[in-house]
Amino acid sequence: MRVMADDVTQEVMSLYRWLCDDEEATRNATVSLAEDTRPGELGLSIEEIEFLISSGFNAGSLLLAIANWRSSRQHASPVRIELGRPGRTIVTVAEDTPEAIERAVRILQAAIAEEVSRNAEEG
Repeated sequence: MRVMADDVTQEVMSLYRWLCDDEEATRNATVSLAEDTRPGELGLSIEEIEFLISSGFNAGSLLLAIANWRSSRQHASPVRIELGRPGRTIVTVAEDTPEAIERAVRILQAAIAEEVSRNAEEG
């Protein structure tokens, strides 16, 4: 699973630090930064946070942590969550309302269950 903010490096680093400080959001997950070196550019571009999730992972805790991070920022970027193949956006967190978070949790939990089932079939 990948988590990305629209304002690339600084926002992603801020969100990464926030998530690493939240034990509930990262319980049953290994969290790392995905670094990318682009042709013709010096240095690394950090564009996403990768989660390797295991059973017991709580999508609600992750999404609540993202909503809390967004509400702590003056100009919060929307946060996209991809699962499975790259480019497949499952959830975009652009609102911090309880209804929006609840809807995002349902969508992400269903997508995780579908991905687990697909991986088991391909086994």
